Amino acid sequence: MAIDSARMMSELEELSCIGRTASGGVTRLGLTAENAAAKELVARWMGQAGLTVRYDAAANLIGRLGGDGPAIVLASHLDSVIEGGRFDGPMGVVIALEVARLLAGKQGELARPVEVIALSDEEGARFGTGFFGSRAMLGKLPPDVLDRQDKNGLTVAQAMDKLGYPPHKIGQAARDPGEIAAYLEVHVEQGAVLDQLDCPVGVVTGIAGPAHLQVTLQGRADHAGATPMNLRKDPLVAAAQVILTAEKLAKEISPTAVATVGKVWVEPGAVNVIPGLAGFSLDIRDVEKTTRDALVQSILAILQEVCSARQIEWASEEHLCVDPVPLSSRMQDTLARACGKAGVPIHNMPSGAGHDAMVFAPRVETGMLFVRSRGGVSHSPEERTDETDIAIATEVLWRAVMDLAL
Repeated sequence: MAIDSARMMSELEELSCIGRTASGGVTRLGLTAENAAAKELVARWMGQAGLTVRYDAAANLIGRLGGDGPAIVLASHLDSVIEGGRFDGPMGVVIALEVARLLAGKQGELARPVEVIALSDEEGARFGTGFFGSRAMLGKLPPDVLDRQDKNGLTVAQAMDKLGYPPHKIGQAARDPGEIAAYLEVHVEQGAVLDQLDCPVGVVTGIAGPAHLQVTLQGRADHAGATPMNLRKDPLVAAAQVILTAEKLAKEISPTAVATVGKVWVEPGAVNVIPGLAGFSLDIRDVEKTTRDALVQSILAILQEVCSARQIEWASEEHLCVDPVPLSSRMQDTLARACGKAGVPIHNMPSGAGHDAMVFAPRVETGMLFVRSRGGVSHSPEERTDETDIAIATEVLWRAVMDLAL
């Protein structure tokens, strides 16, 4: 085994030039010419490595090593968020390709073929259609997906057609899950847990399911100077009380539960007017569905209690609710053994962020390996993962694939 980490860093740098912004970040949205150019570059590297290269009907790039039969799939994505980093997504593709290079000389020994896949539009930053490629591959795209529009009014169907993918053929991307013996994804952690532990990699146990709520509180707008404190019906103060309690409840209910308020708004929004209306978003996640749902109900109960005491009317709308996804215990064991053979600590951890792996996991034996993000920074031009950690992750993935494929 001879991992060429310098080559991988060079490839990541070359990919980051496609869609690079003035800030040094990367904007390479799904189903754009920039993302297609990144795939073409990786397709060339795949061909040079001896892989058989093709695109499916959802613009997923697939490089295959070996003959017939169910394949071990190594996958990630090349698209980014707006002003994203150079590692989130592409690092997993580059590591998978390096593993395929290491396996190329052992094709005669492999009991299973190996596929390296760059999946389409994982982020969903353009159309709000996250996991587009993986959902297409598993036949899970929503019926209206082709009609979704970007900010310029261009639909998914029009974007596909522009890139040479007939939208009416999107169903042809679906594969029989039996064609996939195992799915393994390497990804930057996007958090600071591994960095705090001084650990290069982590074995993912499951992926948290988010529940997104929008809460609106209706009080009474009054003059800020003329209304005594005991006569106010201030919905913003009520919202603040609930937000603080949500943070407390998340900490108490589970070490893996989180509650986040990312948006707050008030009306009329004047400095000398008590708000008449306030609202906030809630993003509640955990890797256990029962705990996540219990946290949602606890926060709603506090909301009712606070608003009742303050004579505030309220309403809550559920905008998203996705079940948490446990990952295969067999794949966790395989990755843990690979960590042991590579001489690195074995750290099991949940994923708070969503990944393509959660689409595959209900139908396919799925495993995921996190790699340390320095400072926990992600979705940012400041995102960074060290070359040493990338080399370690490559060795762990290689050993895991050797375990599964020989």
